[in-house]
Amino acid sequence: MIRRNMVVLTGRATKKPELKTVGGGSQVCTIRMVSNKRIKNKKTDDYDEKPMYIDAECWGPRAVYAAENIDRGTILSVVGELEQDEWGEGENKRQKHKIYVSFDLQIDKYGDKPRGDEEPQDKTEKAASMSGGSDLPF
Repeated sequence: MIRRNMVVLTGRATKKPELKTVGGGSQVCTIRMVSNKRIKNKKTDDYDEKPMYIDAECWGPRAVYAAENIDRGTILSVVGELEQDEWGEGENKRQKHKIYVSFDLQIDKYGDKPRGDEEPQDKTEKAASMSGGSDLPF
């Protein structure tokens, strides 16, 4: 039986994440991401990109980690649960989707091109991860 929904999204941060402290001292970080879908233009045979913007939200130590390591343009991959917020009534009813990062957050600190002298010394240093601590080998 499947108990949770799970989504994986890879994209870029559109801005520096927002870290907030909420009731009880818990910390929450909101990350605005963009992921592009490539669509072939039949008239020109070129590919156009259609951006999809989505918010990802993480809590606790993962929130602090995200706030310290993500900047605008950082490539990241999130694994979590898709949630839908709804508000308003009738014609004014609105919906917004976000990912609650409950499983894993991976950050590519160097992106497509290394910046300045920050080139990694070892390929294993390139990606940083803040997973949920699972001991599973897959």
